[in-house]
Amino acid sequence: MFKAFRKDEGFTLVELMVVVLIIGILVAIAIPIFNNASKKAKINTCKANIRIINGAISQAATTDELTLPEEGAKLTETGATKTGGLVTGQYLKSAPECPFGTAYAIDKTTGSVDETNHKH
Repeated sequence: MFKAFRKDEGFTLVELMVVVLIIGILVAIAIPIFNNASKKAKINTCKANIRIINGAISQAATTDELTLPEEGAKLTETGATKTGGLVTGQYLKSAPECPFGTAYAIDKTTGSVDETNHKH
């Protein structure tokens, strides 16, 4: 008699394991690259924020008689300029926030925010 032709459909266990292995390798390569790109973006954001703050300090120094703040003063506190802080004196719309979560502090000796005194 005739045998019924039986066609097995689907993937074998070996084929599925190869696909999972390939996906695992791709993920292992992609995650460090993503983490490095993310950290670089945060560092560049931080540097840009420091430039903006220092520009506001320069502008405050040329338009007002600048009074340097206490060591480590925040940008919104009074004492940064004759008219108040950089934000309250309207030199900055709002105080920039560091993407790493540390506060920007104006150095009393230099009168600016420096990358060396702003730790990540």
